[in-house]
Amino acid sequence: MAIDYEGVSDEEMVAWDLWGGTGNPINPKGRWNITIEDTQIESTKVNYAHSSLVSLPLNLTWCFVKTEAFDGKVIHSMDYSAMDDASAAKYIKGKRVAVVGVQKSALDIATECVMANGIEHPCTVIYKRAHWNFPDFFPWGVPLAFLYFNHFAEYMIHKPGEGLILSLLATLLSPLRWMKYKFVESYIRWKLPLKKFNMIPKHSWEKDFFACTIAITPEKVYHRVDEGNLILKKSTTFSFWKDGVVINDNNECYELIETYVVILATGYKGDQKLKNIFSSPTSFQKYIMGTSKSTVQLYRYDVSRLQSSK
Repeated sequence: MAIDYEGVSDEEMVAWDLWGGTGNPINPKGRWNITIEDTQIESTKVNYAHSSLVSLPLNLTWCFVKTEAFDGKVIHSMDYSAMDDASAAKYIKGKRVAVVGVQKSALDIATECVMANGIEHPCTVIYKRAHWNFPDFFPWGVPLAFLYFNHFAEYMIHKPGEGLILSLLATLLSPLRWMKYKFVESYIRWKLPLKKFNMIPKHSWEKDFFACTIAITPEKVYHRVDEGNLILKKSTTFSFWKDGVVINDNNECYELIETYVVILATGYKGDQKLKNIFSSPTSFQKYIMGTSKSTVQLYRYDVSRLQSSK
């Protein structure tokens, strides 16, 4: 339920120049107090740990409210994936399912629903904007790593704090960078029927790539759309009604979709969860989140691997 650090004051931690004050991964001065909840006996207790690696479930991004009007079931994709195979199959079998989202988890769940229910109960995928999902990682036979995962590709990107030479180099290489992502986009357009189903994103492929929002498209997804087993619905708004959901894509006509199960594959709000899990608002909450305008760096507090010649 919560984590708190005991042993060193906030003022002393602020003055540290090295990790843990000493440069070592584990500081011997303090300890972690971890508050956990026993849901079976409805009690809480505090466990003490001098060092631990904790895997944290990330908070859900609940963008849609007022589910009380809906007579069906609403869960997040994380809850669905936590079910065993038998429970998951029973949960969706013989039911009309709507999946909100169009990324990896959404398409995987939609594929499972199609396999379970077929044309009798087609699965509806509701999405706000299309993304560049890959059919494979070899555009026109060229490995994606050859195009992007090397030092030469890094020279094409402007970076914070770069010097004059690197800035000029990135500018001079910008036409090559444009050709690269157009090369990848042309392959995706050729391999997948995006235009047919109005699934061509309005942004460039590189935007999804740099945001780490690309994924492999499940096999035969668009074939299942052709068969009528899978229905794609674009919508800028989303709400519930008694027998399903209400969508609208920037027009005056609202569409009612009858469904019994709604699975939200809408992502997570991990930064807020990481902040709230720490009891002290003055130290760790501030260090994890930064200011309201800052971003949460993925490797901000990783301990550097020690290099040794041994």
